Amino acid sequence: MARQKKKQEDGVGQGWLMTFSDMVTLLLCFFVLLFMMSTMDAQKFMQLVSNLQGNPYIFDVMQNAHNVGQTGLEMAPEVPDGDFIDPSDSWMVLAGQMQADIGDFLDSQGDGSNLDINLRVTEAQIIISIQGEILFPTLSDELLESSYEALDFVMDMVVRNWDDVQISEIEIGGHADIRPIRGTGRSQFRSNRHLSQQRALRVLEYVEANFDFPPDKISSKGYGEYRPIPSVGPGSTEAEWQQNRRVEFVLYRNFRLDEQTGDTFVRGV
Repeated sequence: MARQKKKQEDGVGQGWLMTFSDMVTLLLCFFVLLFMMSTMDAQKFMQLVSNLQGNPYIFDVMQNAHNVGQTGLEMAPEVPDGDFIDPSDSWMVLAGQMQADIGDFLDSQGDGSNLDINLRVTEAQIIISIQGEILFPTLSDELLESSYEALDFVMDMVVRNWDDVQISEIEIGGHADIRPIRGTGRSQFRSNRHLSQQRALRVLEYVEANFDFPPDKISSKGYGEYRPIPSVGPGSTEAEWQQNRRVEFVLYRNFRLDEQTGDTFVRGV
């Protein structure tokens, strides 16, 4: 029994060490704080207290302080707002530049020109459209010589603004109106889709022959009458039908750039 009592007393006797070590640690911290406060610059301290009164904005405090370093922070150098472009706006900026180029080019052609180039922009695409009758004879996929100037302008503009960080690829799309050509006996093509495919391919071949452009970044596709312009339908005039007989250069937005910057957009036309 005596041995068991001795063990209990030994355990109780060692418990005070934990409390003592905590007290010593707290005393050390207290004296360190006293030492730090004894060397404080009273004038700077009072200035900081004055700046912090109320509900201050931290950068206002820094600007009002006689010594910016007293807050422990340093304000970043000022940069003009014009040096920044919101990632969500950069696509629209690119489209605006191209629209201005197209306007200048059409103005240089004079009032008598029948050249028709227009641009549409969505969150996912920049679409440059050339009216098809300017490029090809009716029911033919042979490029007219008069089409070269328009194609050269569009490709020069695309190459000048090409940036594979912002643009992922380019598609040349052929389109037709809804009036069928099958069975008319006037064409070698089986359908509007067949004709539009061949026209898009001819434009692609022209681009490959005349421009040093990455071949893996450009392709062609024929849509026939299946992607009509919404404003054109039954009862439309011949001039309105011509809007659907078109070739389009479709620049696809590189959404990987948006994923890196955290922006999200609805994909689609």
